[in-house]
Amino acid sequence: MTAKQGADQQFTRRQRFSDIEENPRRKLMPISGYEEKPIVPLEEAVEPLKDIVRKIKDNAAWAKWKCDDPPADNLSVDQSAAIILYTMEMDNEKECVYHALNSTLRNEDRKTLKPWFLYLRLLLSALALLPTLPVHVFRGIRGNFQGAYKAGEKIIWWGFSSCTTDNAAPSTGASGTGSTGAASSVTTSLGSLGIKDQSKGKRST
Repeated sequence: MTAKQGADQQFTRRQRFSDIEENPRRKLMPISGYEEKPIVPLEEAVEPLKDIVRKIKDNAAWAKWKCDDPPADNLSVDQSAAIILYTMEMDNEKECVYHALNSTLRNEDRKTLKPWFLYLRLLLSALALLPTLPVHVFRGIRGNFQGAYKAGEKIIWWGFSSCTTDNAAPSTGASGTGSTGAASSVTTSLGSLGIKDQSKGKRST
């Protein structure tokens, strides 16, 4: 790996920890329908997404190959691979599942979520099995959100929120080039889901 490749990989990783709702006060319709879907193998779950996320079938196969057998936390191979696929960091943003999924979760047109239902069902079933971690976590916020959040106000982050226990990681990547940003600290009442044992990072191509 060259120094540039290493720097690009770190920047891509930091982007996932600073990807946040641009308008935190938007009131969208609740997400429903996915919970009625069956839990299916990962290959079947990503089939409806093959024209939405580039190389998703190839990357899903790689995620299953990369998966520990048996996986940690009593997950099935398909459940663990669904988490790996979500966290995979690609050079091309169009191949990043987390980017495409979170953009769709934040879309006012809830019909655009339907192709994601099988994958979302599998992913959420996996996350439900993970242990919660009673830790203080951090994530970055790109842009100027001064005054956007008020004490005691309920805010819904429609996308998945990747956080880290390393307070330096989100702060170094939150602003990006020519923009502003900050690191925010998050304290949860139920704890955070620890996906470290399931995540396999960047795919080498």
